[in-house]
Amino acid sequence: MVRSLVSLAIALMLGGAAVAQQESPCPGIQLNVPLNLDRGKVVNVDVEIDGDVPSKAEFVWRVSVGQIIEGQGTNRIKLLLDETYYDSITIEFEIKGLSDECPNMVSESVITCYVDPVLIDEFSLAVDEIARERLEDAAHEQRNNPADQLYIIEYFEPSTSEFSIREKLERIKRFLTDELQFDISAVTVVTAEANQPWTKIYRVPPGGETPRP
Repeated sequence: MVRSLVSLAIALMLGGAAVAQQESPCPGIQLNVPLNLDRGKVVNVDVEIDGDVPSKAEFVWRVSVGQIIEGQGTNRIKLLLDETYYDSITIEFEIKGLSDECPNMVSESVITCYVDPVLIDEFSLAVDEIARERLEDAAHEQRNNPADQLYIIEYFEPSTSEFSIREKLERIKRFLTDELQFDISAVTVVTAEANQPWTKIYRVPPGGETPRP
């Protein structure tokens, strides 16, 4: 009987120890950072907190690049990224007010590889003409870099009619697709205003920034 009571007491003690080991007074903190961080964009970053946090605890965010525009003091922020070049960003989250034995900070650094667009060619040509040879050279360069996108900016004088603009863009696309058998999905053509007709042709690698007129 005594032996049974002792065994029961030991079992209860071990069970209580197991429960104590399973229950941690420290909350778990997991930081969720998007994989794609584009310059000049707003991104959402949040943390998942598993466990209880003291009512007087304070949430603090820190970032190495960009500006926190919303959510400081909460578990979710909106981060406006800089448009200037950077190759990585570090985001840090801290809970102030936890017990000393509890880890209270998490951080993550994300490498951002931004590639500038490559200017292939630029020239001036009358509105009613297209540069066949130069377009062919650009198409050839894209085919040598099949993952890249051709980006053509056609500049027109402010007085140019909508018909003339539309006709030139159509002629460019017809030449690329009909005569060069070029994949039209691999080219983007946009327009802008300038003091004289002008054309800029870029090759944009994957992840590269869109050229600005």
